[in-house]
Amino acid sequence: MTRWTRASLRGGCAGVLLLLLCASLATADFSGSVVGILDGDTIEVLHNQHPERICLSGIDCPEKSQAYGQKAKQVASDLAFEKEVTL
Repeated sequence: MTRWTRASLRGGCAGVLLLLLCASLATADFSGSVVGILDGDTIEVLHNQHPERICLSGIDCPEKSQAYGQKAKQVASDLAFEKEVTL
């Protein structure tokens, strides 16, 4: 192998390891307080001092401007606001 080929191989392996690390961090669990309710199916959770927008899986609510949208937001707020959640 030439020096250039070995360097390319090392760089490629490092890139793959970095992608695997990033993928595992992206799916890591975290806990945080619900700091915002955007609508009936979208909340904001505090993660590392920053709010993260979370769309609730399997939940489909009307938007705030649609019929029952404000009611859906209020119910989500009653259930989740200021609660500790794990994602």
